[in-house]
Amino acid sequence: MIWLLFCMSFIELKEEDPLKKQVDNLNSPNPTLRANAFVALLESRDKAVPFLLEAIKETENTQFIIDAIMILDQTGNPQAIDPLIKLFDHDHWRVRFNAIGVFDKFKAKKIIPKLKSKIVYDENKDVRQISLLVLGKMEEFDDIEFLKSLLKSNILYSSYFKAEVNRMIKKIESRAIRSRNLHPRGFGQAMTRKP
Repeated sequence: MIWLLFCMSFIELKEEDPLKKQVDNLNSPNPTLRANAFVALLESRDKAVPFLLEAIKETENTQFIIDAIMILDQTGNPQAIDPLIKLFDHDHWRVRFNAIGVFDKFKAKKIIPKLKSKIVYDENKDVRQISLLVLGKMEEFDDIEFLKSLLKSNILYSSYFKAEVNRMIKKIESRAIRSRNLHPRGFGQAMTRKP
């Protein structure tokens, strides 16, 4: 019996992981606790990732999820890619916006179809536009026909984003020209051509 009481007291005295506590504080209504937790989690880098990913699944607190996304962005940890992709379909546009925005750092080729879908179908224009900007930074993206169809549609609200699509088209075309000139046969031909 004494042994059982000793074991139970040991279990009660066992402290919670400090990073888990910081994740809980990030979800606190107290702004000071949230700010301190944010800094502590940023400093912990990859160690906080599993706790953040678990907490994102369990909460609907929009500000908490956005803060967690910003911390995950700073870590650049590849474990965060799939959970962040799931947030592309979150109910709140700010969560979608922030989740998509971090992918200029992660560079995951598998998000290209999802970004194209967000550009065309998301109901929030800010989400559509951040999707376009992230897509424009991806070297793997080369679908000129998709970009031309955007120019013909009325999806792009501002002249800035129309200019961005034109810039993306030129970038893809110049990459294609460079790759042809760097090809072993093309390289020799490019060097021996007369002006």
